Amino acid sequence: MQTTQKTFFLFVDDSGSSCPDKSQVTRRDGLDAFALGGFLIAEDDIEHVKELHKKFMISQNLECPNGTFKHHLHSTKIRCKKTTSNG
Repeated sequence: MQTTQKTFFLFVDDSGSSCPDKSQVTRRDGLDAFALGGFLIAEDDIEHVKELHKKFMISQNLECPNGTFKHHLHSTKIRCKKTTSNG
């Protein structure tokens, strides 16, 4: 029985304080934690995922000129009701 290898892409991001147990200034969002999350996407699905992401960005009025994204989504800015900025 011969197996074929598949390629996957792993996208990982972290959020929050790297020292959640230390005393620090209280954040507006009340977050006192550290989180690590991500996505594992098969190479065969990358173009489909990119298209879904583009549709989501358009539905939120975040233009996608030339296949690039005008805004990045940052959970801290969303939780704190900060304005999303370029970059």
